[in-house]
Amino acid sequence: MIKGIAKGESVITATYGELSVSADVEVIEGCFIATAAYGSYLDAHVQVLRDFRDDVLLETSWGKAFVAWYYRNSPPIAALIAENEPLRLAVRAVLTPVVFVIKYPISSSVILLLVMILISFIMRRKINNNYSQHIR
Repeated sequence: MIKGIAKGESVITATYGELSVSADVEVIEGCFIATAAYGSYLDAHVQVLRDFRDDVLLETSWGKAFVAWYYRNSPPIAALIAENEPLRLAVRAVLTPVVFVIKYPISSSVILLLVMILISFIMRRKINNNYSQHIR
């Protein structure tokens, strides 16, 4: 079962001494798959994805089309993920690097550049070794 705020739930937001403030929260649209994978609509990873949706995707026509498609098609997939712990783990393993890239674009770029340099160095070394073996 997905924990956290789900569609139509009411949540008491704060109590301080005798002062109690409550709010009815209705979630109309959520990150269904991420919520199922991370177990809570309030998870920090889910928040990063919601912010990306609101700040990036919903600012373009193709992004709006993708979000509309996602909300039409993802609820049954999310329900399957929420009920299957190995699948939740696999989806988190896929989503976590995506969240990292969204949250830390500069760090991600540096890491990607370093990985590309490392791969090119390894490939070059392998090519040089193969070439030198053919010459002998």
